[in-house]
Amino acid sequence: MNMKVEAILFDLHHTLTGTRIPPFELLRDTGHELDIQLNRYSDEQLQAAFQESDSWLRSYLITTNADIHWGNDPSEWLQADRIMFETLGINGLADEVILEFERRWRKAIRGPRYEYFTEEAFETLSKLNDRGYTLGICTRRFHNPSHLIKTSGLEDVFAVVTWSAVPGYAKPNPFTLLDAAAQIAVNPRLCAYVGNLVDADIEAAKRGEMIPILTTWADPSEGEKAPEDTIVVGLLLELLEIFN
Repeated sequence: MNMKVEAILFDLHHTLTGTRIPPFELLRDTGHELDIQLNRYSDEQLQAAFQESDSWLRSYLITTNADIHWGNDPSEWLQADRIMFETLGINGLADEVILEFERRWRKAIRGPRYEYFTEEAFETLSKLNDRGYTLGICTRRFHNPSHLIKTSGLEDVFAVVTWSAVPGYAKPNPFTLLDAAAQIAVNPRLCAYVGNLVDADIEAAKRGEMIPILTTWADPSEGEKAPEDTIVVGLLLELLEIFN
């Protein structure tokens, strides 16, 4: 493909990484450790409670002008978690119980039991790195993914890692993508961005004037929503044919 690219930036979840267990299973396990019986609730009920909490949180983060990396302190999640529990009908939990739940939840979701780099990601990243491309991560999450990257032995592969789930900074806003480009001193038009969601990743790439690449290995239906000028790959290894 005839295009000049110096840097390739990636989303993480379901782009470079997979998950070993469903998030709601992990949520139930975390609750069980504290005798909070979330196993009584279906995935649909847990999803509805999460959405109620998330709706409040998004409004809160904007009205309080939250920092780009808000959420590192478990105490910041107290009200959002309480809304989730109360939506499920679990009332009267002490603050310390909710805080301990949040501590354990964040440890679980950041640990190797949940998320991992796929073998295809390792091979693709290694070969792109050997070919001289500058590689980076731009992810929509509240926590720094550097621990996952380091424990996977990839800390020397990525030249930049940016993250945020705060509305206004998070994808589809291109802020984290443009921040990454600035940190590695590469013009955004010389960057490609690879992700798995059209409404977040591809939209952010287009807004940031980067080359949008959609990978569909996790959800083939996303390919049906891709704009015409999007490069679509079924497997990450196909990137090696594009960037040869």
